[in-house]
Amino acid sequence: MKKLFAKILPVLLGIPVVVGALLFFNNKKKLTEEEASSQELQKDSVIGIVPPLPTNANQFQEFTVNSDKDTVLIINTGSMISIPKGAFVDEKGDSVKGDINIVYREFHSLGEIILSGIPMAYDSAGIKQQFESGGMFEINGLQNDKEIFIRKDKQIDVSMASFNNNTDDEFGQYKLNKASNKWDYIKKDERMEVNVLDSIKKEKQLRKKISMIKPIPIHTFSIDAGQFPHLSAYKDVIFKVSDKTKYFNYYESCWLGAKVEATKNKGEYRIVFKRGKDTMEVFATNFAESKEFKQQLEKFEKASKEMAKRIGLELKADYDQLASKVEQYKNALGQYEVARIAYQEFLDEEIRVEKEKERKKTDPNYGNDIIFSAFKIGSFGVYNSDCPQMYPKGREMVATFVDDKNARIAIRSVYLFEKGRNVAFGVNYRKIPFDPKKENVLLVVTQNKGIASVTSAMINEKCRNTNHPAFTLQFNEKKLYTPQDINDMIFNQ
Repeated sequence: MKKLFAKILPVLLGIPVVVGALLFFNNKKKLTEEEASSQELQKDSVIGIVPPLPTNANQFQEFTVNSDKDTVLIINTGSMISIPKGAFVDEKGDSVKGDINIVYREFHSLGEIILSGIPMAYDSAGIKQQFESGGMFEINGLQNDKEIFIRKDKQIDVSMASFNNNTDDEFGQYKLNKASNKWDYIKKDERMEVNVLDSIKKEKQLRKKISMIKPIPIHTFSIDAGQFPHLSAYKDVIFKVSDKTKYFNYYESCWLGAKVEATKNKGEYRIVFKRGKDTMEVFATNFAESKEFKQQLEKFEKASKEMAKRIGLELKADYDQLASKVEQYKNALGQYEVARIAYQEFLDEEIRVEKEKERKKTDPNYGNDIIFSAFKIGSFGVYNSDCPQMYPKGREMVATFVDDKNARIAIRSVYLFEKGRNVAFGVNYRKIPFDPKKENVLLVVTQNKGIASVTSAMINEKCRNTNHPAFTLQFNEKKLYTPQDINDMIFNQ
């Protein structure tokens, strides 16, 4: 079987694998070395998928995992992958041992989704719909460049962070069928919303509560064998000061001499400390052997458990309120921890902060809230959290696209976008449905001139008196396109 992914040096948190894509243009131009390499890598990622534009975006993170141990991977987006030990087999069904490679990538923005080439159309009972994405991921496993598989009696938990804050519509979980390139429905997606700022605040409150658990104070001391080597036989004894002792300040003075002797009372000792003319006489018992010590220890352990239980109940109530759809409190706590770590790392990196600012300008769904989708997967592949959306209604246009010389343009694909929605409607340019009450943008992918956009203002002007508009396009031609290129053309209108 040929290689699925480029082999790179693995590290603990993964380094992106450069995985590109190339559109097979109808023209005869020779591919550059960079483009040919990009094409070969992308072809093997998802069988049958051809991205619409050349790109090296949507890169993989690669993790080296010991298959004999339980492992948790934290992705740079805040997502988490939980892998049980003994989860993998080879193509013959034999257990896989030792180190394996997990390769993983996510798609969130419209630019990432379009450049992936992964189909987002969904047919339900003969009704054509388009997915509004709550996030999509691809995960695969390799050992020595050979594909491995998830054992039938095992599952991998993937908690995917989503930045689509649409909580009004019902999202579902789907898996891409590689044979048909269509989506198979798995189940309803129970999305959990976590506010990372609230999560950090809750962690501080938790630490404060835990710090309140303290043992009941008891006057005890032990002999320092380094200071008093002749008393090393008592180095492991914990002495409890008895009521017979008139004065005790063992830890407040630097005693230079000491002697220990047993009294007539069973289990009682007389310890005399000296420093010059100062003397302190202490009567004590071996506290570690006493019933009182055991009672105090049991009492403290009981109090600790009760306090921990009370804290757990309080936290569970908090999380139940925060995510009423989460079935297990334990999962909620795990999601909160991932979000907290991811957000703190995010704030610590100046470059990531700058990217956050740029994303806020171009992505209407991006904010402080992180929504998690919990997947239980029994096989590798492409999964998504999506909400099928009906195509816009209101009007239809039959569009013509020309260049600045009024020559018709050969079109590969056209996408329609409505402001405020994370969905790319793939349309036939000879019959484009749109809602004239919305702010609409068209993204046009040509056969040999790159990409161009049709702004909302252009659509309103050209369609004012006709349903057969002709749009003059300004092209963006590049060797490799990035998700930001696509997002800029969609949102910066």
